Amino acid sequence: MKVRTDWNRYMGSASCTELAPKMFKLDWSKNSICAPAPREVIEDKETRAEDIFRAAQSCPYRAIILEDVDTGDRLFPR
Repeated sequence: MKVRTDWNRYMGSASCTELAPKMFKLDWSKNSICAPAPREVIEDKETRAEDIFRAAQSCPYRAIILEDVDTGDRLFPR
């Protein structure tokens, strides 16, 4: 699974970091009044696919995009 961010929708709600902390991290040192803290994707092979899906679904802005690595098909959001 490939994880991308739609930066036009991203607002830094941090729900993904709560549900998949080994996969997602916010860099609060780069937070500003005009822009939320950037989210980093950590390449952790131990994070379960279900946790990544739940984290993506928890984003109120639908900013986390999941794609099939082999086919390029979008898995979430559809």
